[in-house]
Amino acid sequence: MRKLLQDLKRDWAKPPNLITWVRIALCLVPGIVYLRIANGTSHDWAWAPVIWFGGVVLTDPLDGMVARWLKMVTDLGKLLDPFADKLLIIAVGVSVSYVHHEFILPTAVIVARELWVTGLRSYAKWRYDVAIAASRSGKSKMIAQSVMAAMMLVPITGAWWHAMTWGVIGVTVGMTVLSGIEYSAVAWRLVRSEA
Repeated sequence: MRKLLQDLKRDWAKPPNLITWVRIALCLVPGIVYLRIANGTSHDWAWAPVIWFGGVVLTDPLDGMVARWLKMVTDLGKLLDPFADKLLIIAVGVSVSYVHHEFILPTAVIVARELWVTGLRSYAKWRYDVAIAASRSGKSKMIAQSVMAAMMLVPITGAWWHAMTWGVIGVTVGMTVLSGIEYSAVAWRLVRSEA
């Protein structure tokens, strides 16, 4: 734990991590705006959460590119970047599920996986001083979750959109569970090698 706090104290203000902190702050906005619109505030702004969400998603590679360019890749950044991604998806999923209860189960599965993997990664860093970097399946899962969340936010109605959205949700939940299993296996191997 001391090492994690030292990393935080030393690295929190490095430019790539500052970008990530801003992304974390911006993650809650699409869900809040969606809830305001759903509560009847104004339908003139119905696409605002989708546009804001897209903007936050598009900034995702920015912190990593800056970190590599400035040669400032840090363990803190390796933890914060996926945390920002998870927070964005969870905030949208919970906000949309609050309004449309049919999305509660897939959102719960995604939230459970994200909390589990975040816990595994944090424990690996705290206990073994190992930062488990994002895997290819984790990155693919994040893309699928971003598409799914955007589709859930889009103010389009109709059976065809509903069916297409649920198809994407099914694929995304499957990818989410599989990548969670992969991270669990990596963590298990880490624990076994240290035992």
